[in-house]
Order: sequence, then C-alpha cells, then structure tokens
Amino acid sequence: MRQTIAPFQISIGPRTIGDAYPVRARFDRAETPAELLLPGGVLDLAARLGQAGGAAPLGDPAALGRALGRALFTPAIRDLLLRAAKDAAQAGARLQLQLQISPTELAALPWEWVTVGVTRAWSPALRDDYALVRVGRGPRPAAPTPLAGPLCILAIGAANEALQLSALETALDDAARAGRVELRVLRDPAPAAIERALMDGPVHILHCAAPVALTERGAPRLLLRREGEPLSAELPATIAFCGALPARLSARFAAACYGQLAAGLPVDLAVTAGRRALVEDGAGRGWGMAQLRLLPGGEQLFAFRAPPRRAPARLPRSLILAG
Repeated sequence: MRQTIAPFQISIGPRTIGDAYPVRARFDRAETPAELLLPGGVLDLAARLGQAGGAAPLGDPAALGRALGRALFTPAIRDLLLRAAKDAAQAGARLQLQLQISPTELAALPWEWVTVGVTRAWSPALRDDYALVRVGRGPRPAAPTPLAGPLCILAIGAANEALQLSALETALDDAARAGRVELRVLRDPAPAAIERALMDGPVHILHCAAPVALTERGAPRLLLRREGEPLSAELPATIAFCGALPARLSARFAAACYGQLAAGLPVDLAVTAGRRALVEDGAGRGWGMAQLRLLPGGEQLFAFRAPPRRAPARLPRSLILAG
C-alpha cells in the first residue's frame, strides 16, 4: 500500500523592493511568510547557470548547500516544517517538499543541494520522508500508465555523448537481462529519426544525453542538435542535471532511478534513490545536480500489473538434436 503524500509547499516570488524575495510556506491550512536573502556569490552563480548551456562551476557543493539551506529554511519555516513532519507521521503519510520558484534568475540554482546543519547535516533531497521536487502550474496530471511488461527506455544522445550512452547500456544490463527494462539507443539522431522511434513501439522513458538550457520560466529545454531548433516537450515529469557529470556517474544515477521506477515506485522516490546512489558510488559528487520537475499529484507515473498468463507451450512435432 502506497503512502499518502502530504505536500509541504515553499513558493518563492519575484523581488519587488530591496534585495529580499518573498517566500510562503504552506502545509494543510497553515501558512508562514518569510523573506529570502541570498549572498552575492550565490546570485552571481545563479546568473551564470541561467545562461544558455548552464555551464558554471559550483565550487564547494557542501558549502553552497548550507548557504541555500540557511537562506531558505528560516526559523519560522523550520518550525512549520517540524509540525508538518509530526502531523504527517501521525497520519501515516510522507512529506513531499514542493518548491515553486517564480523568479527566473533563481530557478537555475541547485536547490536540491539544500542542507541544514554541519555536524548532523540534514539534506531533504536524500530522504524518502522529505522527497524534494520542483512543481509548476499546469493541467491535472494524467492517470498512471498501466504496464504489464518491461519499462521501455529510448536513449538518445548527441554525437559527443557516445561514452554516456555506452555507460548507460552497461549500467542497465542486469535489469535488461532480468526483463525489467527494455533499452533502445539512438546515437546522434535527427529529429525525424526520434519521431520514428517514438512511433515504432512504446516509450515510457525518453533518456536524453544532450545539453540543456532553461526557458524563460526556468524549465529545462533540450538542445539535441545545435544547428537545429531546440527540442522540447511537455511531459508529466522531467529529470535534468544542472551541470556536467562523468558518464559513469550519470549512468549510475539513471540505473538506480529507472530500476526503482520499474519496481513501481513513484518518480520522486526513484529520483531520491538515484541521488543516494551517487552519494554511495561517487564519493558524494553530483547528487544535488539531479532536478525533478512534475505536476503536483503526478508522482505515480506507472501502474504495474501482472502480465496475462500464457497458454501452456505445445510440444513440437519433431525434435532435432544437432551436435
């Protein structure tokens, strides 16, 4: 039985007067206003990340996470969060931290790194009971897609991403052999080839190894071929990295995340599992780069059901033994 989600919403509004951004935290019927003040260095980083391609060194991710945590989790918001966690536990639910970031200049920041404390660091994006997601406004999410077979993944990559695609094939090999996933790979495809591949068979996950830029609203936009038009789509959920990761680590994240999706977990917990895999396998590198965007209530992407029972196999009319 899946746990009910108790949303804890944190909305960051545009700056009007001064240097502070208005913030509102909501849980159930309770609401707490606050102000967000970011250090100058963090704002400079946001400006660089918001540029096309989003390429900028993050410096010390742990220090950045603590700076974001101090700015976002003011005492008033932390008090409401503790009350929310207690109420959710008593109701047998799990919290989901939903970030809604209106200012474009702040959307590029890696809020997933948010950490409170030093000696006893608390990072909600690594915990199942505080799954951290980015939410937007949009239509009501569709019902979960019913599946009775493997999770079908179409992986596409730019010409210079052959190493990442090969690493993904290796990372998913065990799951493919077990019949949990089915992987198809297209290397440096033209848009027409992608369209044909999407129509040739079911595609439950589109894995893109290509540069990403941000739209004016802070949503990721895929740039598969730089000489062509940006490739974008409205999807129930998108996962994007805010920086470059070594091929082995990006494949490690994908294998852990997709494996959990194939097991029936909601996407926010699957992404959390992928981040934890990077903590364990990558010496803590890159785990906060994974950003999940979805519509509220759209966490369950797939509804797995038992495949239909097969009829007993008929014996062949002849048996040939070849030595």
